[in-house]
Amino acid sequence: MFSFKPFPNFTRRIITKTIRRTYSSCTKISVQNEEKKIKNVLLYLEKCILEEKGKNEQLLSFKTKNEQEDKVEQIRRNLLITSYLLKNMQANEQKWLSIFELVSTLCPLDEQTLKKKSIKLKQKNDEKNKEQYASVNHVTEFQNNKAINKISKEYNLLNLYSCYVFSFKTSIDRLLNYLPMYSIHNYILILKHCANFLNFFFKINNRKNFTKLNYIYIYSYNHNYMNNSIILKNKNEIVVGGKDKLDITYYYEEIYNLKYHEIFVYKIKLISKILNTIKYDLMERDIFCQLAIFFYTKTKNGIIIEKNILDLLYHYVEQLHKNSFIKHVDVQLFFKIINIMYYSKIVSTNVLQHIIGTLKNINLSFCQFCKKEIFQNYLKLLTLVNLNEHNFYIYNFCKYYILNIITRMSKHHSNIYNFFFVSCIIGMFDFSLIALYIKFLRQNKKINLKESLTHKIYYTLLGWDIMLSGFIKNVNKIREEATGFVKINFYTKHIYHTCSNSPSYDLLSLSHEINHLKNIYKGQIYIQKYERKNNRKTKKVSTNYYLNQYSIYQILKKHFNDNVTYEHITDQKILLDIFLKIRKKNYCKNVAVEFNGRTHYNLLVQKEIGNNNVHYTMIENYNTKYKKWLISNLPFSAIYIPYYEWNNFPQAQREKYLMQVLHFEK
Repeated sequence: MFSFKPFPNFTRRIITKTIRRTYSSCTKISVQNEEKKIKNVLLYLEKCILEEKGKNEQLLSFKTKNEQEDKVEQIRRNLLITSYLLKNMQANEQKWLSIFELVSTLCPLDEQTLKKKSIKLKQKNDEKNKEQYASVNHVTEFQNNKAINKISKEYNLLNLYSCYVFSFKTSIDRLLNYLPMYSIHNYILILKHCANFLNFFFKINNRKNFTKLNYIYIYSYNHNYMNNSIILKNKNEIVVGGKDKLDITYYYEEIYNLKYHEIFVYKIKLISKILNTIKYDLMERDIFCQLAIFFYTKTKNGIIIEKNILDLLYHYVEQLHKNSFIKHVDVQLFFKIINIMYYSKIVSTNVLQHIIGTLKNINLSFCQFCKKEIFQNYLKLLTLVNLNEHNFYIYNFCKYYILNIITRMSKHHSNIYNFFFVSCIIGMFDFSLIALYIKFLRQNKKINLKESLTHKIYYTLLGWDIMLSGFIKNVNKIREEATGFVKINFYTKHIYHTCSNSPSYDLLSLSHEINHLKNIYKGQIYIQKYERKNNRKTKKVSTNYYLNQYSIYQILKKHFNDNVTYEHITDQKILLDIFLKIRKKNYCKNVAVEFNGRTHYNLLVQKEIGNNNVHYTMIENYNTKYKKWLISNLPFSAIYIPYYEWNNFPQAQREKYLMQVLHFEK
């Protein structure tokens, strides 16, 4: 029997047609679903108007739709009517809540994509339509309906995009008018709808092209600690925002280039208002758990409103002191709190101690959690603690989980890469695992990985390479004893190691193996970078001139001219904010200048038992410590500028401060 192998061109043609049909079908379904949702909104608005007819007598009436309109125009027409009614109708607070729920179910359609499809279809049937639909931004007037055309021009709703923005904004504004009248259950419901939009917003706006848009910190002016406050200024040094005013910092101007950023800003405003209105003292345990789920979703998307996260953690600490939450061990709640602290970089030491102590004393194997979920949460927990005998069980659980999936040849490769990377950044180098890891990398070195995973593997191997180079030089009688693990203090560079009963390792051979693999993955980084540059679909990432590191670069450029490089990549593939060459008559000194922003630090919050005294400490997180350790092993000096110091200086003093710091490096 001969196996049939179809011709490549024939196969490609079939696959292409199948994908086109599937995509076209999905687009039609999404348009139909959106049309139904908008009709539901309209029907409910009409119902509300009829129920309160006396308050809505002056509203315009609209003619029946034109059946010849295409689906997109029907949707826009209904959105225009919806916008008008939302702006002008009168209803009570419960009806506005229901209206907000219905409007929140809408998933804004991409008008340009739909119009382009419409152009192609029209061109096939009638050449005349080519001129009519030549531009995707073409504004259509509705025939025989002057009222709708008037609304379109009066409210400047000239396309689908503006209609969606207006509908969302108006429904939110109406809701804000009645906000104090709603119950805590209503607030939770509103927050859930806001969380759904945040997921939608970040899904349609692929953030890979916005490298600096990782976390959006919204600062409060009511904090009683100075290190974490900031005064925002625009280009002209005019203060933006004031007391109790909500601002999204200008560091994230890329937001205003994203689709539906207007709705995003309105949603953030609504979220902030609700979270500031909530009375935690009156909150039941179930409501608190639902609120924690919302915070988890919000912080995971990168939206961090620091004051509200602190309020949540304060309340949790108070309940722990009252033993309200100790009676019910909710592991799922623990995991949500761990994630909130992990993503927000705000860590309550009181909460952390309680979670670590409780998890140590319960058997998670009896809980309804898969080991993968426990592992992923424990891995995040490792980045929040200083390893000691009380919490070392967290590392051991992760270690044996990884041993299990490596020996079973599991497909969860990313968990393996993440574990070894996290082990490195916390300074834990386990010799009982490294041989297995090297073998695993050899077997899977040809697999195409995401760029982030390739970088994690490379930086893991780089850390091992540097550690072994120093370790081999400093440990006596290396071949006479077997090393269990090495723990490095990145600040003091003190190396602590334990002995093991297992066979000893040839550390020189191990070092050569790691160095070889390191060079392989370094080459993969080069290849991925080259492919990214040559990919036409990849958008060019523009420089954000508002970033603090760019302002530092401009100051240095004024003094050192062409001897300054912005975002320099070293031979070891480490990205530096600024690389500076200080040239003197007899020597040339290389200096790295790193700006440590908010995401480089964890804010440790500790509340004293028995009083309301709260202590705030800003410490570098493990990623920052690890990068500083890597840089310290490179042949140049490094200067680190903390954001909380830099932001306290006016522009004139910043330059003076920077030159004083550099003076000690000359």
